[in-house]
Amino acid sequence: MRELWDETIRQRLEPFGILVNDTIAGRVRRYTELLLRWNRRINLTSITDPAEILERHFGESFFAAQAVPIERGSLVDVGSGAGFPGLALRALLEGLRVTLIEPTTKKAVFLAEVCRELDFPDVEIFRGTLEEFSGPDCFDYVTARALGRSEELRAWSGRVLRAGGRLILWLGPAEMEDSRADPSWAWGKEIPIPLSKQRFLLVGKVSATS
Repeated sequence: MRELWDETIRQRLEPFGILVNDTIAGRVRRYTELLLRWNRRINLTSITDPAEILERHFGESFFAAQAVPIERGSLVDVGSGAGFPGLALRALLEGLRVTLIEPTTKKAVFLAEVCRELDFPDVEIFRGTLEEFSGPDCFDYVTARALGRSEELRAWSGRVLRAGGRLILWLGPAEMEDSRADPSWAWGKEIPIPLSKQRFLLVGKVSATS
């Protein structure tokens, strides 16, 4: 089973431009095991097929690392849920400092368990909403995936990003149109997510005229 998982992980993540070494494969495998085990008790994901978890959760999260790109620096993930994309990106990128904002207590406990199992003592987990967050206001990246509340998120992101920092969103077409209508942000061209016809990355910086 272990050898099958290594092979499956590499094959499923290859379309997203990710080269998986043994360390990353081990983290992804353990993370997936924890996700499926905890999902029997609390609602973390509607996807329960391991191969689909690799593509929809890990693949889509990892894709930002090479599409944006993301390498080092500080990242805050809003509405982390089961940890995608923020905690998944930490599993991929050693030099990334990550803060996870998650208001649901049970989900925050799950995130803490993943950090303990994967030995990520440097990841900060804030249990609360973005309005309640009183941490630093100098992040290099803000990420959010299927969060909703887009207007509030954009306004908050403009306050916590350092100069030149980027807001990275995983969006469908309607959400993307809404974000592009906000004159406070300068958006790049949408980036199609592999294996998806209706999902895109949208990356923006605070507009110089705002």
